[in-house]
Amino acid sequence: MRKVLLGAAALSVMFATSCKKNDDKSGPSGTSTYTLAGTTYNPSSTVRGTGGNLGSLTGLDQSGNSFSTTFQTMPTANGTYKIVTVAPTAADEVAILATAVSGTGMAAYTSLATSAATATVTVNGGKVTVVVPEISAMRSVNTVQDTVKISGTLVEN
Repeated sequence: MRKVLLGAAALSVMFATSCKKNDDKSGPSGTSTYTLAGTTYNPSSTVRGTGGNLGSLTGLDQSGNSFSTTFQTMPTANGTYKIVTVAPTAADEVAILATAVSGTGMAAYTSLATSAATATVTVNGGKVTVVVPEISAMRSVNTVQDTVKISGTLVEN
């Protein structure tokens, strides 16, 4: 489990240093929203990141909560992507990372590749929308492990 968390942390650092805000408002309409452990969050902005051979789309709200999708390369066409844990190793895979900030710190949950769950991706005007069905996600801190459900829709703006 430490390897999963270390991999997720490494991806976060890599994308945080290579992200740009997309200000072009053409493309899909809709609202980003995600549910983590029964609480719904509404990201107000999205950030597209590229680093190495990976691409990501992250939704952020004013409190620092986030919902991220990581692809081997950013999608350029509509498709279905297998949900995996940590970093995708194939063009048709996506990893999910959701974070929630509280008074005691930040909790980060990574998707678990325990089922045949898939995310649906649509591309409109070069902007990406990702729909993630309810899946299991896990947080592992020291010896404490916590599994929750996450789902959401991420609309690039």
